[in-house]
Amino acid sequence: MQRIDRFGTNKTSNYSLIPISINYYQNSLFYNPYKWARMIEPLRYEESKRGFIERMEDIAVSSCRRYFDLLKAQMRLENSQKNLFTQDTLLQIAKGRFEIGKIAENELLQMELGHLNSKNEVTTNNILLKRTSQNLARYLELETEEIELEIPESLVDFEVNIETALDEASNNRKSIIEFRRSRLEAEQNLARIKGSNRLEINVNANFGLNKRSEEYEELFHDFDKQQNVSVTLGIPIFDWGVSKSKRKMGEADLGLVETNIEQEKQAFEQEIYLHILNWSSKRDFLATSEKAREIATKRYQITKERYILGKITITDLNLAQQEKDKAEYDYLNSLEDFWIDYYTLRKLTLYDFINDRKIVAENIEFD
Repeated sequence: MQRIDRFGTNKTSNYSLIPISINYYQNSLFYNPYKWARMIEPLRYEESKRGFIERMEDIAVSSCRRYFDLLKAQMRLENSQKNLFTQDTLLQIAKGRFEIGKIAENELLQMELGHLNSKNEVTTNNILLKRTSQNLARYLELETEEIELEIPESLVDFEVNIETALDEASNNRKSIIEFRRSRLEAEQNLARIKGSNRLEINVNANFGLNKRSEEYEELFHDFDKQQNVSVTLGIPIFDWGVSKSKRKMGEADLGLVETNIEQEKQAFEQEIYLHILNWSSKRDFLATSEKAREIATKRYQITKERYILGKITITDLNLAQQEKDKAEYDYLNSLEDFWIDYYTLRKLTLYDFINDRKIVAENIEFD
């Protein structure tokens, strides 16, 4: 509804009312953008859902890294405290042996130096523990930074089949939907070019009611009807080859997209295949490093007892201690690599191999 007032010598007012008006417009009968939108937009929505779950898996990988950072810091601190306690005991033994002339002053000084280094390691590892516990607590938004982790005694027994991983990745990954969307968008672009480079028929139709009057009360009586249909016909006569050139470019773009999609699919499958092989090797490395830790720990205990009995030098004892600490740290590194690779594989396939099910987020499920 509109009202127009004209001011001047003869002041007048006019009213205009359009209670209903329906309009239809089709810009081209040979290209319908809504048909393509019905095919492409659901893919965009599905792509965003799967992208959300992939980002959740990124969070799982980051959480896993921070978890093992804290676990390794706790192990370092625990080892340094044990080493310091052992150094205290051995230093007292070395002093007694030095007083009765069983060891040289050089060995006593080496023991004192090792004792000081152990104290410094305890201080350094305390700081490292504080930093890593803060990183984990803040990332997971925990209420406390007093976190104590334990090394898992055994692994969950599960296998990852290559064919299953490839099938699940092909069904679940965001990239697969992205491939389909890219191809449809290239086909849409070609259809738009073809639809605009030949005969065009545009249709415009309108139906409505309106009324104009100088009196407000008369607006709602005896409506005038608006009815019209127009058809516009466009025929290209000559365009110096522009239409043909655009069509060829659209076809070339579609072919390029299909080639890129095929290459990306192959790279995608190769990435999953190689990652599974790498994960399987990490599991073997983990078993080896666990055995090495057991051997190094046992060797250190034997070496320490032999040193107390005076059968070996402090150099042999320090070497056994270093190998023990390195073996324990290597084991945790192998354990970390194993689980990070597993969660990366979950992200690549969006599949939980331990529970044998697809990964879904709350209120988001795949068909």
